[in-house]
Amino acid sequence: MTGNASKLGVALAHDRLGEALPLVLAPALYVLGIAAGTAVIELRSRRPVFAAQAALVAAYMVYGSTVIHGETGPGRARAAFFALEVLAVVAFGLQTSALTEIAGAPVRTTYVSGPLTTMTVTAVRRALHRETSQQWLLLVVGIWVSYVVFATAGAFGLREISVWCLAFPLAALVAMSALE
Repeated sequence: MTGNASKLGVALAHDRLGEALPLVLAPALYVLGIAAGTAVIELRSRRPVFAAQAALVAAYMVYGSTVIHGETGPGRARAAFFALEVLAVVAFGLQTSALTEIAGAPVRTTYVSGPLTTMTVTAVRRALHRETSQQWLLLVVGIWVSYVVFATAGAFGLREISVWCLAFPLAALVAMSALE
């Protein structure tokens, strides 16, 4: 998800909206997988989540092998990509939902995916009336949105003023250092 957010920022900064679609779809599918996995875990157990993840990975392997061997037919590469993206990213979201804490301590298996995971798990638990912290939900949504916004600004700045775009974060670092 870190790479998707970074690439999304670059695509937006360079007005390459066609490239942005799969990069927007990936976090949405990831969140869908986390939401589905969290709901199942909260209402039943982890076992169906692992089974669903295994089924998605098996489907990815079977369909992916036909794509690799060119058996999808001409002109279907983009559709095949999106089908494989759905299978892989939803499976990734399910896996992430199944490991969110150890001995009561929050655990994240990735970095930018972590705020997306926390945001989705908190939202689902809140919807199921098992979590009450809206402030935490807003914080992690803000972290992820900020990452995409600053990735976009950084790519735009690099395109427009080259490495001098680093003057803005450098000034922020100097100011924070002085305040500290």
